[in-house]
Amino acid sequence: MKASDLRNNLFELQKDLISATVRYENLNKEIVQYTKACTDIDTFLKTEVLVLEVLKNLEEQTKQKTIEYLQEFVSYGLEVVFHEDLKFAVTVKDTSGVSLTLFHDGVESPIMEAHGGGVAQVVAFLIRVIYVLKHPSKMRPIIFLDEQFSFVSDDHLESLGALLKELTSKLSFKLLHVTHEKVLKDVSDNSYRIYKDNVTKSSKLDKINDLLKEIEV
Repeated sequence: MKASDLRNNLFELQKDLISATVRYENLNKEIVQYTKACTDIDTFLKTEVLVLEVLKNLEEQTKQKTIEYLQEFVSYGLEVVFHEDLKFAVTVKDTSGVSLTLFHDGVESPIMEAHGGGVAQVVAFLIRVIYVLKHPSKMRPIIFLDEQFSFVSDDHLESLGALLKELTSKLSFKLLHVTHEKVLKDVSDNSYRIYKDNVTKSSKLDKINDLLKEIEV
């Protein structure tokens, strides 16, 4: 085979490799998008279930007042975090379902797509707060979150932190939040760093027990 033919073959192989690399990267992007979409849908469905639980077994008049409170509470939280005219609406479809709607500047807008999924995460958190507070306990309520606000963009984290501080203070509940965001850590009353080391399992449990002892109830 001539040297020119070898060069041509090598050139074609290089083009195929570049094309395959681009396809691989595009497929990875699609996988990330589908994974995010599945997470969003799961979060949204759980939020609908919590709304139904909040409204369960209520008389019609009380149910309507509760819906109005839900709408006002969630809308307030969204406006604090995103600094936009965002209104949250709940519609009872029948005895077994609800419809959750977002209005942006008076125009209906998909909750799942608003601010890259950040709105859906904030809505889910606020509904959870209502659900927890609706079930009174002798102990001070504690809400556990694990990277709850991963889709909230950096430019809204400071406002989000202010909202978390306001709600925990005014509504008297504790928030135990696992997060990588320094802005959210800085607004907390106490913070703990979790890291991998060579300590034994029992000493790790001791650390966790020490942490739990510091949580006021």
